[in-house]
Amino acid sequence: MKTLKYAVLYTCILVTSTYANTTSKTFESKSANNVQLEHQQQINTSKIIYEQQFSTLSTLGIGWKIPGNNPGRVYIDQGFLWIDGRQNALIPTSLILPQLIQDNKNYQIELEFTLADVVNESRWAGLIYQVQLGQGVIPTEYYQFTIRQNTTLQNGTEFGRRLKNGKWQVETTQPYPAPVLANQIYTARIEMVGNRVQHYLNQQLVQEIELADPMTQAEIGFSTAGALMKIKSIKVSEILEKSKQQMTQNNSKESINISGAPILITKADSVKGTSERSSRASFYQIDQSLRLLNTAAQSTGSLLELIKTKQLPNVLILEVQDIKTVEALKQHIAQQDFAQMILVSKKTDVLDTVNSQLPWVKTALDLTDQHTLKSNPTSLNQVIRLANGASTKIVILPKTMMTKSNIRYIQQRLMNVWLDAALFKEDLPDIAQNLTLGANGILTKNPEAYAQLLKQFPRDTLLRSPFMIAHRGVPSLEDENTLESAVHAMKLGADLVENDIQLTKDLKIVVMHDNTIDRTTTAKGKVVEMTWAELSQLKSKNKNYKIPLLSDYFKVLKQHKNVVLMVEMKSANPELIRLLKKEIEQYDVSDQVVLTSFNHEQILRAKQQIPEISTGILIGYLPNHASLQNNVAQVVQQAQQYHSSYHPPFRKDLVRLFSASQGFGVSFWPWNLNDEKFKSLYLAGISGVTTDHIQNYGNFVLNADVKSSLSIRTGQVLNVEVNLTRQNGEKFKDKPTEFIVLEGAPKYSLEHGQLKFLGKGTAYVLVGYRYAMDTQNRYSVYSEPIQINIK
Repeated sequence: MKTLKYAVLYTCILVTSTYANTTSKTFESKSANNVQLEHQQQINTSKIIYEQQFSTLSTLGIGWKIPGNNPGRVYIDQGFLWIDGRQNALIPTSLILPQLIQDNKNYQIELEFTLADVVNESRWAGLIYQVQLGQGVIPTEYYQFTIRQNTTLQNGTEFGRRLKNGKWQVETTQPYPAPVLANQIYTARIEMVGNRVQHYLNQQLVQEIELADPMTQAEIGFSTAGALMKIKSIKVSEILEKSKQQMTQNNSKESINISGAPILITKADSVKGTSERSSRASFYQIDQSLRLLNTAAQSTGSLLELIKTKQLPNVLILEVQDIKTVEALKQHIAQQDFAQMILVSKKTDVLDTVNSQLPWVKTALDLTDQHTLKSNPTSLNQVIRLANGASTKIVILPKTMMTKSNIRYIQQRLMNVWLDAALFKEDLPDIAQNLTLGANGILTKNPEAYAQLLKQFPRDTLLRSPFMIAHRGVPSLEDENTLESAVHAMKLGADLVENDIQLTKDLKIVVMHDNTIDRTTTAKGKVVEMTWAELSQLKSKNKNYKIPLLSDYFKVLKQHKNVVLMVEMKSANPELIRLLKKEIEQYDVSDQVVLTSFNHEQILRAKQQIPEISTGILIGYLPNHASLQNNVAQVVQQAQQYHSSYHPPFRKDLVRLFSASQGFGVSFWPWNLNDEKFKSLYLAGISGVTTDHIQNYGNFVLNADVKSSLSIRTGQVLNVEVNLTRQNGEKFKDKPTEFIVLEGAPKYSLEHGQLKFLGKGTAYVLVGYRYAMDTQNRYSVYSEPIQINIK
């Protein structure tokens, strides 16, 4: 296989602060404009082969090739090229460009288009490439990037191949979040480098394919069947240079045993050697001239110099001082095609600028200077509202809120939490304390110390226990989506209870999964065609429970403050969001509700009308590209597009995809899990796991707590009880099964689970407990560090 060249693909995390500008000691200071000009001179990424804006044409002109077997018409009108394939939904109408590709060039095709009309939602338009023409300029063999009108279908986008024998071969399919609308212009892009091809729709990677036999000379064209394709422009460019950067996400160069380990973000002192530090990310400040500054505001080089070294860390973090720096970075990012970015800011106006100018860039909210925030429910809910209002899924907490319970509260509402270790002394006890809090990420100047301690934990240690989601309540014991089922699940220990909502004929929000009542009740009919008066008379099929209103759930929810209701919006009616907002406010449950949906248009409406509520996008099919890098890129793009958490189905490589996505602040909440899958994902430390059988997992141990300090004599066995809490809330005591003694302690012995100190002094110890899920699966939980005084 040929060596492939890819665009630079890494994460930049941008942070704003009030550091003053400092003159560079290493590189000459340059304005942002000069930096951009220098960058343009240094890297020429493409050369235009053919370009056409159809607004400049009245007829096609010379060179265009119209196949002799076209059933439909091709014409120019109103500044657009029209390819009308509606006459035949099976045989395509095509058009071939005047310019062909020769000599195995690496090239890119960019198309601005829409589907103005279709005979049905499955009909399509496509870009065809590597086209071989037969008699009558009829395409006989080619590859095709197919885009259906309803791109949300499993085969909404498709990579296919027409073989010489006339047969059609589909290699891979991928849905896209929203269907193609006739009044919107979309961008389709094909990149071909060597024998590797990538398909993009509106900047989102949807296919990555390796061609077995790319042609040395080939045509490019358009094709459509059962649809009217409206084309604004076409551009074909030769790709001259694409830098290479892998987005693999290893927490360090040596393996660790922590499931869902926190991301270690290095606050770097210099550019040199950042890629060798034991972290997934390096952190700098950046000024308007795109100079990189360390935490002392001293220049260590320029962003361009770092890129030129090709020694980038997996995640690059940039602290931005102001909006002008964001604007300078916008130009730089556009040229480098940086698909994944995170902007961390203490200023909401900076986040607003990023969301408006760089909507594909992930953001985070830094609250470390918010000293009015306290460790109480009011402040916790304020954090959630601030983060959701800023369209971010990552928050950095102030020191006053850094407790395990506070972090878990925020994570339960589909958020990621980062800690800034600069708020602590960062000695070993502080490092151990920060790790056991269960945060998703830690910013630190000493990642090596964190990485070294992480290696000391036993295999399958959970510093952050996954949340348990009771799917439709507990349908294995009760009738699904009933109030009785929900309450039972809450009593069994569910962290979140999931339900589904529909709208009745008279616009009441009812809890019902299906569009009809046929499966779950003894009656028949469509929910949308029945009034609440009619539905309220019905009973569930097995236990004769009433069909509940969503408001019934809200009333009960207030009695279970530790539970969050995960509401899946089944109805596509836009009116649902207005009514949902009204009921959430009426029953004052905004702090206990999150919203999900397969209908991503409803998610966008919820973001606009109820911005304080966290949302999650339900995904029917995981990306299935040839590389993990591109699968991660698509996950990040989808999550960012809707400012939401990611709720996929199970797949064998889901844990790997989850682990590789953690540097980008994407939380995973998979659904449709049997017992084996549930346990495997729980052991992986995934954000949340869904089950129909919450009763089977109530005994899982979540927390291990011990006294914060105690005294013993030299040679005495450490005798300590662990206070343990189960998923169902039950508390019990037991003996510890594991200890980790932090470096710097007096000499000690640890044999057969017994810990003795052989000299006087002070030691800090992490106390662990190993829990058996079953005969095959075990995991460990650890206390915060305790101080041992040895006399």
